[in-house]
Amino acid sequence: MTNREVLDELLLLTNKHIEQLKVIRELDQEHLKYSPSVNQWNILQCMEHLNHYFDFYLPQFTTTSKLYSSTSDKIFKPGFIGNYFTNILVYKENQKKISSPKPTNPIGKEISMNVITTFENNLVLLKNILSSISPSTLNNKHITTMFSNWYKLKVGDGLRIVIYHNDRHFHQMNKLIPSKL
Repeated sequence: MTNREVLDELLLLTNKHIEQLKVIRELDQEHLKYSPSVNQWNILQCMEHLNHYFDFYLPQFTTTSKLYSSTSDKIFKPGFIGNYFTNILVYKENQKKISSPKPTNPIGKEISMNVITTFENNLVLLKNILSSISPSTLNNKHITTMFSNWYKLKVGDGLRIVIYHNDRHFHQMNKLIPSKL
């Protein structure tokens, strides 16, 4: 895939998430806080979880979006670790559940309705980053991971991980939306 194709795909997915959020915004508080069981997240908890990741990664993407690479490499070449995590996070029907690290697990936390606005703002910022970032930067290693600062991901891998992670949780949230909406 070319760098431009990767960015276009990620932008398309992010636009889809922004549209899906419009439907979620129409839900009442009861639906937003509904959870099928005590160990399953509700919609607000999913957003809180994703905002936690946004807090870490969006500043790095913002900084990176201002950089330009001198490389003329137009093909995106995922890194080994970045591609590994991306493949784990890509949504698949009947996928295996992934345990969230304790600091990112929202169960038991009091979550205000403001989480929706924060989440929406984060999605819009991500969209703006995707629209403005130079495709030539996707193969540069600039993104530290949330769980280890000894390894840097390629910018394209970092974006793919965050956006596929969002998509995974949007599927989870969509299953909680009443079918009559």
